[in-house]
Amino acid sequence: MKKILIILFLISSSLYAKVEKFYGIAIDKQTQKMLYQENHLVSYDMNGKVQSASTDYIDPQGNLLATLKSDFSKSISAPDHVFFDNKKKSYSRMKKKSDHFVLEREKKGKIKKKTINMSRKKNTLHVGSQGLHYYMTEEQNRLQELKTKKLKIRFILPGLLNYYTFKLNFDKTTPEGNYVFNLKIASWLLGLFTKQKMIITYNPQNRRMLSYSGVSNLSFDSGDLKTVDIKYYYE
Repeated sequence: MKKILIILFLISSSLYAKVEKFYGIAIDKQTQKMLYQENHLVSYDMNGKVQSASTDYIDPQGNLLATLKSDFSKSISAPDHVFFDNKKKSYSRMKKKSDHFVLEREKKGKIKKKTINMSRKKNTLHVGSQGLHYYMTEEQNRLQELKTKKLKIRFILPGLLNYYTFKLNFDKTTPEGNYVFNLKIASWLLGLFTKQKMIITYNPQNRRMLSYSGVSNLSFDSGDLKTVDIKYYYE
């Protein structure tokens, strides 16, 4: 019996060879006040491939605002995931099937679902949850490749039961040697109504995300979309 327990322990330990913890501080770009803190917990396998990730969103008073849990076993860029809004007691989720995604949203006790088929277009990447980050850092040379590669992002948002197409562009290399990328809406028509873009900075040496600037994925009591600056810190 003792040997069996030891074997089971070794097997379970090998499933997740590394656990990474980091956090981000989100600052309201307009008021320059702290809105929330993101606490990230990420598990990797023996080969360094991401397996799962969970994020807790905490307000300045220490209250839990929301949680996001992702399972990367089917896809790195578009993982199965569920987002739970602790204040509104509602959720949204996405599940990947063989050739489509199933989106589900619960709001005020009503559940809605929608199916989105996968695009077969070349250089189109399906993204959901925090999948873009893990796709960009999955391989050692991926960030370097993305400096010159043209990539369209089909960003799937289960909370809106829809997707939007973005273009990922390399912006610049900072004096410190970090890479800056921006994500812009691809449609020229939608671009007429919003100049909003997301800016992400990476350290190419350790493949860590250093900062994010853009629309927050949290909703607030005012109903407005908050634009935030987030800096990330690693343990």
